[in-house]
Amino acid sequence: MNSVKSEIAEKLKCVERSGVNFSYNPEYDPDNEFAGIKALTLESAPYGGKKTKVFGYFGMPETSDGKKVPAVLLLHGGGGHAYACWVKLWNDRGFAALAIDTTGYMPRKRNAGSREGGGDEDYWERALGSFYEDGYTLPPDNDHFESFAKPIEEQWMYNALAAAVKANTFLRNDNRINSSQIGVVGISWGGIMTSILIGYDLRFSFAAAVYGSGYLSKGVTDFNNIFKPRPVIEQWAAEDNFDKVKIPVLWLGWNDDSNFSVMSNSLSYSATAANNKDTRLVLKDKLLHNHRRGWSSEEIYTFAQSVIGRSPRLPEIISQPRGRSFSFEVECEDGVTLTGAKAYYITAPMTCVVSDKYNCGERSYMSEDWKIRPCDLSGNRVIGSLPEECYAYYVELSFKIGKIDMVTASEYVTVGASCEDNKKA
Repeated sequence: MNSVKSEIAEKLKCVERSGVNFSYNPEYDPDNEFAGIKALTLESAPYGGKKTKVFGYFGMPETSDGKKVPAVLLLHGGGGHAYACWVKLWNDRGFAALAIDTTGYMPRKRNAGSREGGGDEDYWERALGSFYEDGYTLPPDNDHFESFAKPIEEQWMYNALAAAVKANTFLRNDNRINSSQIGVVGISWGGIMTSILIGYDLRFSFAAAVYGSGYLSKGVTDFNNIFKPRPVIEQWAAEDNFDKVKIPVLWLGWNDDSNFSVMSNSLSYSATAANNKDTRLVLKDKLLHNHRRGWSSEEIYTFAQSVIGRSPRLPEIISQPRGRSFSFEVECEDGVTLTGAKAYYITAPMTCVVSDKYNCGERSYMSEDWKIRPCDLSGNRVIGSLPEECYAYYVELSFKIGKIDMVTASEYVTVGASCEDNKKA
């Protein structure tokens, strides 16, 4: 760990040791289908010499047996906020859930975060508003690491991570929650936060990073440029702490993401799977990129349930494919049925170009299109071969648990490059 990451580690450890102060705000509790979810503010790390407040929604599942429940911390992406609907998705699956705002926004009215899309100025503001209290201020907003030259405690990412550490402590202090079954799930920027957080706050029992990951400087989209300045990499490259991540992690990405690349997802998987055999990689075709698409992926919930023993584990690839022809074994627990396998491949090094490829506006999408080659299944063995034109690929496994269809993926494999290219990929 370099000196600046040691500094971050010590500061976040101090945040962890300091406990947590919070206040419920019933006038902002959502109602109707989200009734029962509570609005609250957490006191987070000082900023500019003042204490800070972070807004969140907290919900408990219905229980009748009196047993302690598992929990998740939910970290939103860019342009997002705390979402009551995201909390409810986890409550309905038996988890307590806390969604926090990590960019200093506060709701203007009840139900501000009931659904995705309620983020305009009529619902949220970067001001304490009615949450004002003498001696408090807002944490900084997400500035895409442009403040990298400032002291660590004045940078957005540090303050966002400090808020997440406080939120973890809040969950752990609730005697209705099983403190050994608390996970963290982040989407997009929240996925980046999750990737960094689990290298510092070692109290989580599982994590799911959706879209965002480590190794962002190895990608080909816009985040590659964000991570180009050397100080940004030195301060915030999540992969530098992956040796400390011993928990199961789900890395879930879109194979043509406008912000992230499969190389980054795959490298993050490879680095953390070495420490925990229950770590998994999911790469989804045509997923698109937004909160709703991300949190609708059933693999996330099944993965979390599997970690706490409520579901079979997602299939485990025993040895990763290598070369254009491959044969590998997949281990499936009782209740898991493999239903298919196919290789997604490209015929040239991955590049990106700004286009409106998916009618979602001008973004940096892959210049190449994924080609698909079916693979054979022989029991739990996957057998496949790819044409000479294949430059790189990954294998998607389709499977079913109960009536739910899901996918998981192999590592991203480069076969049409020099040794140096393989190192980069």
